Parts: sequence; C-alpha cells; structure tokens
Amino acid sequence: MNIPVTLLIVEDDDDDFEFVKVALSELNLTNPILRAIDGQDALDILKGENDRDKLQGPFIILLDIYMPRLNGIEFLEIIRKDKALNEAMVFIFSSSEQYDDIRATSEKGIAGFILKSDIVGSFRESVDSLGLKWTLVS
Repeated sequence: MNIPVTLLIVEDDDDDFEFVKVALSELNLTNPILRAIDGQDALDILKGENDRDKLQGPFIILLDIYMPRLNGIEFLEIIRKDKALNEAMVFIFSSSEQYDDIRATSEKGIAGFILKSDIVGSFRESVDSLGLKWTLVS
C-alpha cells in the first residue's frame, strides 16, 4: 500500500499559503497538505509537541524563510542537528532571490529553492531534478 507524501507548508502569510495551494493544484498534485504558521509550529508538528499531532512520514517540507518566532534558517539549523529529523526533505519557498538567503539555506542541505513568483515552474523543476515524481501523487 502506497502512503501519499504529505506536504508540510511552513508559511506565516495566509495569502501566500492560499497561493501555494492553488499552484499545487495547477500541478495536479493531490497530496495531503498540512500547514505550520512558523518554524516553531512546524517543529511542534514534526515532534508531536504542544498539543500537536505528530506528522507521520513520508513528508516533504516547503519552508518560508522570513517568519516570526522561529524563521526558516533557524528551523533548518535545528532539524539538521536532530537525529530524527536531519534527513527531512526541505524545499525553501521564498520571495527572496537574495544570494545570501540562497547560500544560507543551501548550506543547510535543502532539496531546492522555490520562488514564490514562479512556484509552479520552480517546484516542477526542483521535483523533476531530484527524480521525485514517483513520490508525489498526481
């Protein structure tokens, strides 16, 4: 039995979250979607803490960089040091094309960098380049 890959979208902005859902539907992805409003909320979901149900695998994380409480870079630093989470597949989802942001996240072992301005193209390119088509339900 194949278990569909859950997409954990870590995004604090409601409009951007809705935009992601629309873009993913344009890609004909029917994967379950779960939202975390910031990095701390995502950690709570991944670990099953603070009254959050623990997310069972398989999952892929779409992570915004700029968020309150715990931003994307801080979140990446924490999960890369955690033995239970350090292999998590993370795509950065950002409106920033700043070299420093791309470099800072790339050094933390991300699977890809998806621009909010071109989520459909960027996500398709990232998934295809990693050979992940088979892991996503379409």
